Amino acid sequence: MKYPLVEVFWVDSASPADGWVNPNDLGLRGVAHIKTSGFQVRKTPTEITIAQSIHDQDKQPDVNMAWGHLITIPRGAVTKVRRLT
Repeated sequence: MKYPLVEVFWVDSASPADGWVNPNDLGLRGVAHIKTSGFQVRKTPTEITIAQSIHDQDKQPDVNMAWGHLITIPRGAVTKVRRLT
């Protein structure tokens, strides 16, 4: 099975690096704007799963399919998906 190579733009929660924050500094960082690239191995109405690596089953059909370094991103956090291939 072929999996499209995509770049996912999404927003993640963020917190200050330090535990204590001056109220005047609150909001200077905001949320984290993230870009994740990889193989789209699953997409549902609520989430998208990206794998950094996938096993090349065409070259080794006798080996079970494997995905490496997965991240599942909630669809509500996704602002854009750009297909790279």
